[in-house]
Amino acid sequence: MKKKILIIGGTGIAGKCILEYLSSFPHLCEITTGSRGNQMIDKKIEHVMIDISKAKEYESVIKQFDIIILASGPFSNAGTEIYKLCLKYDVICIDINDDYTHCESVLEIKNKEEFSQKGTVFTGMGLCPGLTTYMLKYAALHLGESPLEAQLRIYFGAGVASGIASINNMFEGFKHDPFILTNRNHQRVNTSRYQKGVTFTFDGKHQNMPLIFFSSPEVLTLRQDPLFYRLLDFDAAFHLQHFSKGLAPILRYSSKMRKWFCKLALKKQNQLDRNSMNEKSVLISTIVKGENSCKKSSLQFESSFKLTGIFSTIITILVLEGKIPICPGIFCLEDISIDLKLINEKLKKFGVNIFIK
Repeated sequence: MKKKILIIGGTGIAGKCILEYLSSFPHLCEITTGSRGNQMIDKKIEHVMIDISKAKEYESVIKQFDIIILASGPFSNAGTEIYKLCLKYDVICIDINDDYTHCESVLEIKNKEEFSQKGTVFTGMGLCPGLTTYMLKYAALHLGESPLEAQLRIYFGAGVASGIASINNMFEGFKHDPFILTNRNHQRVNTSRYQKGVTFTFDGKHQNMPLIFFSSPEVLTLRQDPLFYRLLDFDAAFHLQHFSKGLAPILRYSSKMRKWFCKLALKKQNQLDRNSMNEKSVLISTIVKGENSCKKSSLQFESSFKLTGIFSTIITILVLEGKIPICPGIFCLEDISIDLKLINEKLKKFGVNIFIK
């Protein structure tokens, strides 16, 4: 029997990618898109108006579906009401959240006994966390011992257009100093001193790239995974093409500058294709280190949004095929018992190849 799926944020960039990939499985699901506006992207696809920040007003809509995919950002404004409603009405909720504070809020629901949990929430099933978490786990699987250290590094080419939510989320990420995992503890670090001047080489073309550290939700969750039970240290950093690292301290301490740069970035989105220097690519590397060995997993792809869509689609398909166990509660990828090689096979079918060194 086909499952009814609602993609909230289905008219956004990431949501459209999820819709495109999930539409290849009509034998498994019937898809409806949802957004704050009445924008339809395909007359063949049903559309409903819904605002997840006011989820309680749409309670009757939410309980009509078997699976709800949350692709509407920024997640910092999403609240947790929609998760509670999914748990209440036995709905499977899959989100692509990439916000550290929102991840904290969602995980806190686990500890509240104010309602019985019937539904299932899979949180952080997009790019980071999600695909990057999988890459960390896959590298750890090949390490042959439990990692003591782990790192995540991402390169974003400037040639890929972004949505409003993604740009807002990126600039708001500069609002606070980032969290890292150090000696098993979550700790905020002063980026003017932490790893000052550190660079990273992604490949032969992208060497010694300066890094900007950020709070990945994996700081909160990675040690929950049995593969990482001995993990002491973890941090995450990215390089954005053409973005000066010297701007980071200014953006971190000036809300006016964050708003100004955010508006400028939005204004230039339709001009990205005109600059031949802007790369349309994303490179991801995860490094895990044990006492005696080190492994690195890496990939290169044309778009971070497509990677988000591919990974969340794979998780959804595995749920529909019964290959991910469904039980009441809230789970991140580290909590899920699943064959990592199976995910790798499905990634390859979407043209995503992960290399281990």
